[in-house]
Amino acid sequence: MVLGNPLTMVLPFYLRLTWIFLASIVTQLVFMTFLCIHHMFTCAVDDYFTSGSSINPSERTYPEEMIQSGISTIDVMNSIARGQKIPLFSAAGLPHNEIAAQICRQAGLVKRLEKSDNLLEDDGEDNFAIVFAAMGVNMETAQFFKRDFEENGSMERVTLFLNLANDPTIERIITPRIALTTAEYLAYECGKHVLVILTDMSSYADALREVSAAREEVPGRRGYPGYMYTDLATIYERAGRIEGRKGSITQIPILTMPNDDITHPTPDLTGYITEGQIYIDRQLHNRQIYPPINVLPSLSRLMKSAIGEGMTRRDHSDVSNQVRMAICSTNICVPLSLITPGLLHAKGS
Repeated sequence: MVLGNPLTMVLPFYLRLTWIFLASIVTQLVFMTFLCIHHMFTCAVDDYFTSGSSINPSERTYPEEMIQSGISTIDVMNSIARGQKIPLFSAAGLPHNEIAAQICRQAGLVKRLEKSDNLLEDDGEDNFAIVFAAMGVNMETAQFFKRDFEENGSMERVTLFLNLANDPTIERIITPRIALTTAEYLAYECGKHVLVILTDMSSYADALREVSAAREEVPGRRGYPGYMYTDLATIYERAGRIEGRKGSITQIPILTMPNDDITHPTPDLTGYITEGQIYIDRQLHNRQIYPPINVLPSLSRLMKSAIGEGMTRRDHSDVSNQVRMAICSTNICVPLSLITPGLLHAKGS
């Protein structure tokens, strides 16, 4: 039996180790080069990414002061604070598009007064902007928004993003993110208080379901992806105020509930993330009441920080509570009047 030279047997093993070591070093160098190039390009756009990210909780400041919508049922009963996210729950056939256009026409900052009765510097009209994003709308609705903004002069302060129903699905998914990236630039670089209106988030959720089905992912409730809650949170949580920055981002996403079903996954998950809701009622709309906003199921959880002395009126909260109690009493008496005629005209009713 002839044995080979031990050096010739061991040498290839060490050569293989050397090649593996060199290959790992080259791979790390290529990866570091890629990171450097990526950092150069991201710095060129001021670190604003389309996908964005939610605000770090440690950097948030509590939403305060009020943004007026020009609609009394919202401003009096469900006041919106700067930096709040509050959805508008609607359904097919209800005038949510008209309400959104009205908010764009009439919205503004409520001027605060200091003890010296001097207006604060950041309450001027020049410090307010609107970012409007429409997703999956038809041509008629798109023309309605564009024409309304142009005729009423609100186009001067509105940044408009329109995604039509015949546009690619992936554009519907990226539209709200582009709108929020624009809002972040206006708020945190230009120091403006930005109101972001997103319509229709139900179309966005349907697009998300379509992409999830194309990727053959495991479906969740009603065919929507299981990560839809997280995906919606990445959009809604970009609203707020950052410590040390003057601007703020306030969100009013609009959802159309299929068959007026508030338990549908899209409004249901949205309610868990946002800070209240504004409810458009079909019965009020059928009675030709405009805007058909039902104040009883509506709620603004941050209303207390947006109203009061120095911001709106000292008795704002008391007036809101008394109006709500009067509406509750009416809703109780109307059904009883069907049983007891004349109850509404009775003394003390």
